[in-house]
Amino acid sequence: MYQLKRNSDKAKLFHLMQSAAEGNFTLCNEQEFKDKKLAHAYNTLIQKFLQSNNQTAIDLNKAMDTIGNCNNVRAMLQIVEHQKNTLNMVASTGESLSESINESEQIINTINKDVASAYQTSILSKKVMEETITNVNQSYQAILQANQAMNGFSEKSVAIKNILKIVSDIANRTQILALNARIEASRSADGKGFAIVANEIGTLSIDTQESVKQMEQFIHEILTDLQQLVEQFDNLKNVLETSSHFASETEQSVLTMAENMQHVIDQISSLYSQINTQNTDTKSFTERTITIAKDSDLLSTHCKQPGKDMYTISRSIDKIRTRLIKTQSNLSQSEQFDIYKTDHLIFTGRLYNMIEGFEELKLKNLNQPTKCKFGIYLQKLNQEQPSFASFFQQANILHTHLHNLATACFYANESNDKEHALQLFEEAQNTYQRFSAELERLKKEHF
Repeated sequence: MYQLKRNSDKAKLFHLMQSAAEGNFTLCNEQEFKDKKLAHAYNTLIQKFLQSNNQTAIDLNKAMDTIGNCNNVRAMLQIVEHQKNTLNMVASTGESLSESINESEQIINTINKDVASAYQTSILSKKVMEETITNVNQSYQAILQANQAMNGFSEKSVAIKNILKIVSDIANRTQILALNARIEASRSADGKGFAIVANEIGTLSIDTQESVKQMEQFIHEILTDLQQLVEQFDNLKNVLETSSHFASETEQSVLTMAENMQHVIDQISSLYSQINTQNTDTKSFTERTITIAKDSDLLSTHCKQPGKDMYTISRSIDKIRTRLIKTQSNLSQSEQFDIYKTDHLIFTGRLYNMIEGFEELKLKNLNQPTKCKFGIYLQKLNQEQPSFASFFQQANILHTHLHNLATACFYANESNDKEHALQLFEEAQNTYQRFSAELERLKKEHF
């Protein structure tokens, strides 16, 4: 009875339906059925179902062409990352600028104090210089008066010398008189008293002459000393006159320096005020920039999350697409080429997901180009149609190179060399574009 059921149309149809329930949609051989209409109806149902799934698979494939392209997400994350780095640099620069301005503010403040101190010193120097000039002027006047006194004394000394000359002449005449008196006394019989007077006059004359000689010597020495003293006073007068002139110029120079210092103080005070204002603005700018930088960090984190969510959604859709293509569709060869392109678009995009930490890839899914759908297709083509397979040589080269780049990218990422991994990813993207263009050419020329 079991053998009879198995060979009946119902048993065959039941077996086919069980296979379909397991995902194996197989058309029946209508000639093996007694009820040809029943077999034809089953085949029509399966074909309609597969055709319906074909459209779903194609639609999902097109959707994956859009979702699987990571360029937009990558560009967005790169812009946000660049913005974040730039803002962090601006914040760092703002902090450095603020510190620099604080240092400049302290330096200017120190200079301001030093210049103010120098200004006070110059005022004190001016006061001292004024007192010095007053003393010099007073000394100059005293020297002038002394010089005049010395000149007067010198003139009086000359008068004394003239008087001494007169006295000397009197002494000479007295001596002559005494001599004459002696002569007259010798002639007189009684000239004893007169002789005594003559002797006294002679003695007086001699003493007078000796005194005059001594006085002349003293007056000569005094005149010599006075002449030297007058010359020294004249030199001192000239020196004091020059000193007074220089002191006046120095006073004017000190006064000018004080005025210049006051001007410098005013300028530094103005600069100090501007730096204070600038420092306040810089601090405000830095605080706002730091706030923006923090917001940028949060934005970067939130932007990565949608990218990760998009990856998760795309993986779910891709699993549905893969399952439909594999078990519930009957695609043409031309449609299969579109599948190959989308497969490798997703394959390339997943490298970026790996670098960003959205997913972990397995090396065996990257370094075996003969295991993917296109690799299996090429192997089968080489076995069944080797002459036709020769048209796929360039596509095979690009396909193998794409997998090699993916493998190198995997190793670079494992070594935490993100920069090199991104470079390899970009090379993989360029290679995919060439591979996709080559598949499109083959599809148009041969299918």
